[in-house]
Amino acid sequence: MDKMSNGTKERVAVQAITNNALTFGSQLIPEIPVGDKAPSFDGHITVYKDSSEKVESFINHVPTQVKGTAVSSFTDGSKKFSLEIKHYQNYYRRGGCLLFVVEIKSNYETKIFYKQLLPLELKYIIETHGSQKKTNVELRPLDETNLYVVCRRFIEQMEKQSKLLIEKNQYKMTDYDKVVLSSLTYNPQVGDITEIFDHDFVEFGVKDKIEYPIGNVKLGEIGILDEDTVIVGSSEHHSLKVETRINKTDKVIIIEDCLEFNLKNEKMNFNFRLDGHRPLSKQIKILKLLIDVLTKGNLKTKSFGANINIAEGVEYKVQLEHTLNSLLKLKEIFSELLVNDDIILDYNNRLYLTIEKLYEVLIKGDFASIETEGLDMDAPGFIKYKIGDVIVVLFLNPKSEKKLINAFSEEMLSLQYHFGIKEDDSIVPISPFFMLEAETIKHAKNINYGTMISSFKQIDYNKVQLVFSQINDFSLKCLNLYDETNNKEYLRTALSLLDDTFSNKEKLDKVSYEIFMVNYLQTKLRFNKELTRYENLELISIRTESRSDNYELMFCISVLLKNKTESEIMFKMLSEERQKLYETMPIFSLYQKLL
Repeated sequence: MDKMSNGTKERVAVQAITNNALTFGSQLIPEIPVGDKAPSFDGHITVYKDSSEKVESFINHVPTQVKGTAVSSFTDGSKKFSLEIKHYQNYYRRGGCLLFVVEIKSNYETKIFYKQLLPLELKYIIETHGSQKKTNVELRPLDETNLYVVCRRFIEQMEKQSKLLIEKNQYKMTDYDKVVLSSLTYNPQVGDITEIFDHDFVEFGVKDKIEYPIGNVKLGEIGILDEDTVIVGSSEHHSLKVETRINKTDKVIIIEDCLEFNLKNEKMNFNFRLDGHRPLSKQIKILKLLIDVLTKGNLKTKSFGANINIAEGVEYKVQLEHTLNSLLKLKEIFSELLVNDDIILDYNNRLYLTIEKLYEVLIKGDFASIETEGLDMDAPGFIKYKIGDVIVVLFLNPKSEKKLINAFSEEMLSLQYHFGIKEDDSIVPISPFFMLEAETIKHAKNINYGTMISSFKQIDYNKVQLVFSQINDFSLKCLNLYDETNNKEYLRTALSLLDDTFSNKEKLDKVSYEIFMVNYLQTKLRFNKELTRYENLELISIRTESRSDNYELMFCISVLLKNKTESEIMFKMLSEERQKLYETMPIFSLYQKLL
C-alpha cells in the first residue's frame, strides 16, 4: 500500500466522525472542517435534546480534535495516543476537548477511539507532565458505546468540572459530607462487571450539596454488602450478611465474616473462620450454617453457587458440632439469667470451659465444680461470675433445692432471709441489692432494674432513720453510675427509692433530713432538668434554718440553686480533705457543669 498522506488521513478521519454523528439525525450536528489550521481544535459537535434543531432544544457545543492514523490491523481494547503538552494546556483553558483518534486500514475501513479530556484530568496531566514535551492518554473504542452518549456525558461533566470549583477548592477529604464516583465511559449494562476496572472514574466531594471535583481514579476492588437467604440442600438460612468483593481476577464471597469462597481464574477455594467478637445469636446461626454446608456439600445465594468437597471437612464438622453444643448451653444459661443473646462475646477455650461448669451448676444442679472453688455452700450471698468477658451476678441460696439462682430474678424477693440492720433482737429489712458494689451493678449483664425497684417495698420506712445510711449510700451509687454512663435506668432506680423515702422524711433527724433533701433534689434535677419553684424554696428554707458555717450544706444548696459564684466560694471554704471527698460525689458533677 502507498503511504497515506496526512491530508487523506485527516479527511477520512473527519468523514468517519461525521458519518457516525449523522446516524443520530439532527441531535448531533458535526461542524468539523477539513484543513482547519486552528490550534489544538478541529471544530465542534453541536448537541440537541431532539431532532427539531430548535433553539430550546440546544444543549451545548462539544469542542473536538480529530487525529487519523494508518494501521494494518485495528487495535483491540483501549488505545494510547501521544499529544504535546501545549495541546493539553489549550484544552484546559477552553474547558475540555473531545479527542478522536481514527484508525484507518488500507481499504479505508475505520475504527474510532475517543477520550473525553476534561478540566480535572487535564490539570493533573499539566501539573504532573508539564516539564515533558509530550505525554500519552488512553482512548476507548467508540463501538462499546455511541457518540450521542459520549457527547452528552462530556457536556454534563464539563459543567460539573468548572475551573472555578477545581482551582478555588480549599476543602480536605475529611471535610466532605460524602464522596461520590462518576464514570464517563463505564456502562454496567454492557459486558462483565470486571470490565469496570478498565474504566476511569471522576471523584467528587459533596459539601453543602455542592459537588467539588477532586480527582480521577481507577477502581482496584469493589464490594457489595447485602442481606440474603443462603440455601444449603433444601434448608434455608435467612437474613445472613453476604459480602461480595470483586477485582479484575478474583471474586470473593464472604458470608457473615466467616465463610469465604474465593474464585480465581475459575478455580474455587473454600475457607472459614470463627474467631473474633460476635453476638451469641449470630455465632449460633453461623455454626448451624457451617455444619449444614459440611454435611450437604453445597451452598447457593441469589448471585452465587458452589459445591464443596465435604470429605475434607469431616474433622472440622465434629469440632463445630461440639462448639455449637456448648453455645446452645450458653444460650440456655442466658435464658435462665434473662441475658440478651445478642450480647457480643470473645469466643475462646476459656469461655467454653466456663460454659460447661456453669451449665452443670445452674441448669443441672450439680454443685461439685462450685464447691471446689472454696465457696462456703452454707453461707448465702451474691456471687460475681465471669462468662468469658461477660459478668453476671448470681445468688447462693443454701436453703433452696436449686441453691444458685439469678440474683435479679423475682425469686430474690421471696427468699427466706432477712437483709437488714439489726435492732435489739429484730432485723429492720432493707433491699438485698444495697450490698452490691457500684462496679458490680454497672457491669452485670443480667441486671434487672424492675426487680431492684420492687425490692425497695421490703424496706421498713417506719424505721427510716435506722436504715437511712444504706438508703443514702445506694442512691449515691446510682447517681454516680448515671453521671458516668448516662443510663437513665440508674436515675429511675434512685428516684423510686427516694420517692418512697420522701413519704417518711419527717421521721428523719435534722442532719439526715438535710442530706436526704439534697440528694433527693439533685436526683430530680437530673431527671427533670429543672427544679420547681417549690423545690427551690425548700432549699432556701433549709439554708436559712442551718448554721452559716455549715459549708458543705451551703455548697450543695448553692449548686442546686445554680449559683456559680456562691458555689465556688463555698467549695473553697472546705478543707482539702473534704474537697477531695466531694470530688467523688454526684453533687460535684453538677458543680462542674456550672463552671
